[in-house]
Amino acid sequence: MTKIGLREIPPLSFAAYRFILASIIVLPIFVKGVKTRRNFLRILGVSLFAAVNITFFVYGIRLTGATISQVIYSFVPVMVGILSYFLIKERITLRKIAGITLGLLGVIITVVLPTLTETTVLRGNLKGNLLIFIGAILFSFYPVLSKSLQKENSPMVLTSGFIITAALLHIILAVPETILQPSWWVGVSWIAWLAGAVLAIFGTVIFYWLWQISIQLGTPTTASMLLYLQPITAFGWANILLGEKLIPGLVISGMMILGGAYLTTQAES
Repeated sequence: MTKIGLREIPPLSFAAYRFILASIIVLPIFVKGVKTRRNFLRILGVSLFAAVNITFFVYGIRLTGATISQVIYSFVPVMVGILSYFLIKERITLRKIAGITLGLLGVIITVVLPTLTETTVLRGNLKGNLLIFIGAILFSFYPVLSKSLQKENSPMVLTSGFIITAALLHIILAVPETILQPSWWVGVSWIAWLAGAVLAIFGTVIFYWLWQISIQLGTPTTASMLLYLQPITAFGWANILLGEKLIPGLVISGMMILGGAYLTTQAES
């Protein structure tokens, strides 16, 4: 959906549109759920990690493939495992270390894949892959830090805080873009507007709410297992809607990342 929307809408404006729609849905929940100014500021601070990740993603996805972007994001559980050990003292074992190492090698192969072969939309683009990788690292802080906020806030309040933070950030960032392209919305098709609406409802409100529930019921690392399905489902939709195909290098690196993530999370059980 992001790839489809960005064909016609500038990246920061598209992100602002997506999160403004989502904010309309969740704003009453956030206003009612946040009780103190301190709590409000803590939620916004933690939410910035996930919100800035969106900025890197919308720029990166314009340059690389939808499938390869989700393979990179499947490294998030490995990063979350590392951050959880240092920030909230989750136990680390030799199996976790092996999983982290394997996943890291897989991500390195995925990110540098465009330099090893001819760069195409199917293989991705080095700059695009790096932007998404940086976003994924920032995003990894979000589940770890939000775990401590769940003592005072429901999953939906935390989800609402993230959405509103992302909306405010991208409204500000979209201003220069709109000045440079003051009539960008003229002629935008209903398909591009629909893509943003689908992302606002399913890829934002519903996804992040379910993810916060998973963090609440388990640990940040195990909750991140939700991301393991994204390379598979992203390939399915990208194949249908964008015509993207898998290549051998992407399959191999993806298997390494998923194998590393599997070892990392299974070490907790």
